[in-house]
Amino acid sequence: MNKDEITKRILRMVESHRACSFFLNGPPLAGKSYLLSELSTELPTYLHRSVVLGPYKMNRASALDLAGNIVNDFREAGFIDQIPASQETRDLVSIWRWLQENANLTARKLFVVLIDLNTQSADIELLCNLFSNARYLEGVFDSRLIRLVHVFVGHWDHPSMVRFFRKTNTSFPYTTGFNYSHWTGISVDDLDKLIDKYFPERGGLPFGRILHELTNGHPGAAIDILEHISSSKLCLPALLTATRKAALDGPTTQTLLQIWRKLPMDSKQVLRELILERRISATTLPAHLDRLNLAGITHRKPIGTKYYLEFRSWYVELAVRLHDKELEITSDQSERIEFEDLVPTISIMNFEAYRVIHEIENLARNVITVQMSVRSEPGFHYLMGRGRKFNQDKGVNEDAYKRAEDWKENSADRGLASELNPLIAFLSLRDLANLVETMDGEIHSTNWMRIAQMIRELSDVRDSVMHNQLIDDFALLRLYDLQADIYQTLSETI
Repeated sequence: MNKDEITKRILRMVESHRACSFFLNGPPLAGKSYLLSELSTELPTYLHRSVVLGPYKMNRASALDLAGNIVNDFREAGFIDQIPASQETRDLVSIWRWLQENANLTARKLFVVLIDLNTQSADIELLCNLFSNARYLEGVFDSRLIRLVHVFVGHWDHPSMVRFFRKTNTSFPYTTGFNYSHWTGISVDDLDKLIDKYFPERGGLPFGRILHELTNGHPGAAIDILEHISSSKLCLPALLTATRKAALDGPTTQTLLQIWRKLPMDSKQVLRELILERRISATTLPAHLDRLNLAGITHRKPIGTKYYLEFRSWYVELAVRLHDKELEITSDQSERIEFEDLVPTISIMNFEAYRVIHEIENLARNVITVQMSVRSEPGFHYLMGRGRKFNQDKGVNEDAYKRAEDWKENSADRGLASELNPLIAFLSLRDLANLVETMDGEIHSTNWMRIAQMIRELSDVRDSVMHNQLIDDFALLRLYDLQADIYQTLSETI
């Protein structure tokens, strides 16, 4: 879930009065502290008569300081005149009971407590006790002047927590899908702002979208990648090289490895299979698969009516493959994989390139249709007799009309909806260039030759894009230039 979705979920929870605590679980360095900072400024604008306390950073060493920090903020805000005795601030339950009795409030207020859990999975008992306190407050805290909401953000082993509460036979503190969510990372816009700090002169290419796809919005990984770029210029080759370096020895990788090493063997066995198969059926999400998601390694992708587990990002896949021995997931088969031949799982550059090509290609088809139709004999299709080309298989010259008719007929035979498209849609981009070139003699403007040449140049990039070959910054910038040039030339010619 992203920041906006989390905010909406918290607001729905508060409005429904069904719960007073929200729990957000996600991998380390994934931007959860940033999220809490954003929530601290946004929530008061949405929640009437609310006071945000925190965010409070909490680890095992500072667990007992949480109640004291709440008291100090209460006092600084003028809600209390005295400090409670130490025995009255030993946990969340005791401190809120004391504050309920001693707060100087004249009107009802909503207190939102933001807690940043810098704990490790080994601290599961500490977290369970903390969450139990919050759940207890939901059940018994009743004050005319105080309403409580706690927001807990961190990384913990959800399956181990389930087992702990079952073992102790106590109520579980949260409900998946209502007040418990999994944090996925920051947005493309946030990554754009981050890139601007490192490369303020980066130009107009979609680098924020590229970096988001490389990292799935993990800001720690994104920062490591940007800091591994040695040149002063940001470009796709530099990003891909830096991603591999960051996955190998970046600080974020080292932090994530601390969690990944501790994964149980059934989870690691899935990783061993994922390295070979790239995608594993995961319609259900048992504990050993849930742990991979929570550790930031995988996510579930819906395909049709089923779900499949896959690596969360190219950065994560690189990190897992580069540290497979350390993670104890190597096999005889995985060691024979030509690692360098794996295609990076990014597509934003190609999507953007195809968008531009699509616009130019359809513009060319429509220009040809209009310009040739008005110059054709009545009763004859405008493609008849134009764009002749020798067909070596048949040994005859064919015009554009014949080639388009054959392509349309073949499409219909293959079950494609050929009737949705006009005849000119069944000509290649190079056929369109040849037709545009013939307009030079018919309309008497040398600009048509120039446009035809630009369309041919466009065809080379199109071939790469349609075969899923990665294109670099130069190719995409050239497409932008071709688009602008074609549009300008057409406006001067027609």
